Amino acid sequence: MIPPHGPNRQIALGPFPAGALRSVLAALRNDSTTIDLDRRCALSFDRAGRLIRAFWNGRSIRRGLDDRFVEKHKTGPYPWSFARRELAPAERLALLDGVVREISAIRDGVRGGASGLSKGEAADLCERLTAVLVWTPGARDADAARFRSIYLPVPILPPDQYEALVVQVTEGCAYNQCAFCRFYRDRAFRAKPANELREHLRAVRAFFGAGISLRRSVFLADANALVLSPSRLVEAFDLLREELPFGPGALRGVYSFIDAFSCVPKSPAHFRSLAERGLRRVYLGLETGCDELLQFLEKPGSREEAVTLVQTLRAAGVAVGIIVLLGVGGERYLERHVALTLAALEAMRLGPNDIVYLSPLTADPDSPYRRLEREAGIRPLTDVEMAAQLSTIKAGLRAGPAGRPKTAVYDIRDFLY
Repeated sequence: MIPPHGPNRQIALGPFPAGALRSVLAALRNDSTTIDLDRRCALSFDRAGRLIRAFWNGRSIRRGLDDRFVEKHKTGPYPWSFARRELAPAERLALLDGVVREISAIRDGVRGGASGLSKGEAADLCERLTAVLVWTPGARDADAARFRSIYLPVPILPPDQYEALVVQVTEGCAYNQCAFCRFYRDRAFRAKPANELREHLRAVRAFFGAGISLRRSVFLADANALVLSPSRLVEAFDLLREELPFGPGALRGVYSFIDAFSCVPKSPAHFRSLAERGLRRVYLGLETGCDELLQFLEKPGSREEAVTLVQTLRAAGVAVGIIVLLGVGGERYLERHVALTLAALEAMRLGPNDIVYLSPLTADPDSPYRRLEREAGIRPLTDVEMAAQLSTIKAGLRAGPAGRPKTAVYDIRDFLY
């Protein structure tokens, strides 16, 4: 792993003979490197030199660890009004050729003494730029293949965990029948035994290398890893501590999804023992506070079970992220969905360490949910109606005894690991 080179800092180089006499601003952080070109293009890399995102000639592009490149641009006035598309191979190569030209020119100029940097700054910057240039097309292909050998596809994380280090303690979803969710239909549920989990953790750490410094936390995947027995979970948490770098400047806590209906031990003592081992927040798909609508969604459990679970978690010192679906149930359930969801959120007595995620429903036309919707004669909400629903829920969300929870829009289409 590349050690940090002192405190985070920002250095200016320019006008500089990179490309067409661009002015260059380099942000050298302990966990990443960002190169700004004329304040018109910006490139971000992890400490292993992997490209993470690019703002390139007016285009916003993110790269996944499987070497997919996704471009996103605004298409309308709503928080979910974005178009996304995966770059074709030729587009991806053209982008990367341009990145290599710019980075090579900057490195050559710094090596030639044209930057005016101190010896230490020049050496640090050259080391980072060299790490970027190691990623030839063949190296990226091999890295993506290695990623796929370690992980099943990672379909979703909560937005505040997009830069987490994912550990697939379990694979799939123990229920996997909700009408609106297709994330885990490609895999059966299974839990990794201890020896396999240890091998997985070692492979994950070796894969990320110096790039692990960009990861802020550990996310236990897949859909509901916390369904495991207390003894299995304690064993898993202990393995995390043995194999991964926790502490100041490293990983800071463990996060995971949870559901309210599985046979999860729900005592405060159980969750308190996990909190003592690093569990910081869990994410619960409430979807709606309307039990009739939950049944329509083919999701087991009830509003009461969700409220009780959240109260238990918070009493144990574990924060929560509550996911509410916008637009679910269409016009038929609109009023009940809003009123009963707000009642459930109020009963949870959420505070400033908790998050309420408002997630626009994005079911495909051929999904089980859309089939049920058509069979029931339910009209989907328009964007205007869904925006009004978003505003109503945000305005009606009351503060708990310690203050208001955070709120954010959660568009599941934004995720790329």
